[in-house]
Amino acid sequence: MGADGCWVAGDDALRQGDEAHAARLSTLGVLSASIAHEISQRLGAILANVDAAELILSHEQPDLDQLLQIVRDIRADDLGAGDVIARMRGLFRRRPLALAPLDLNDPVDDALRLVAREAGRRGVAIITVPGSDLPRIAGDNVQLQQVVINMVVNAMDAVSGCARAEVRVQTLRARGGAELRVTDSGPGIPASCADQLFDAFFSTKPNGTGLGLAIVRGIVEAHRGRVWAEQGRISGAVLRVWLPALQAEWG
Repeated sequence: MGADGCWVAGDDALRQGDEAHAARLSTLGVLSASIAHEISQRLGAILANVDAAELILSHEQPDLDQLLQIVRDIRADDLGAGDVIARMRGLFRRRPLALAPLDLNDPVDDALRLVAREAGRRGVAIITVPGSDLPRIAGDNVQLQQVVINMVVNAMDAVSGCARAEVRVQTLRARGGAELRVTDSGPGIPASCADQLFDAFFSTKPNGTGLGLAIVRGIVEAHRGRVWAEQGRISGAVLRVWLPALQAEWG
């Protein structure tokens, strides 16, 4: 099994593991500003609370209730910064597929927090439509985050220069499992490229590596799922991922 959980053999396994790891590092490079900003916000909030605590303690009769709330806020921001670092380490690390029961909304939420700053920098509006009745799936949270990040970054690339730069991320209950849809407001998929979109080293972008969506397919297939692309109803492209539900959810 390769580093991203795909069943491959010999030299192919090693190559695929290297490609997947390289794709994660490349993605983190794109998102480095977002990650740094999120951590800086947490640290800034901690420093502001420390200053406030020092001011309260300078009074003859400090307000202990205010101090307690400040301590709670500092703790929450510290844990939040630690969570960002843990997510970043998870994406950096080379690791085998680790399946556990989860709600598809969880890796989607984690991934969107990481791409939020980059979307803002590019002027892309991300619209989220989380499903409320999703069956639980057997998934690797970190690798599914990678799927979401790659799909969303691909969609943001597609809307670059568009008058309406919009990416819609939706999760929903589907027959036998859960589905993720990422829809962009870009020009759509050239008919000549549709069958190659998820092939390794194929890219419609001049400077693309051709690894992002190939990694998506590898991870999804390792989860016994399916991924495909189609034209949007009006414009743009829709990338769709279906993942099977845990057997207990469907009897």
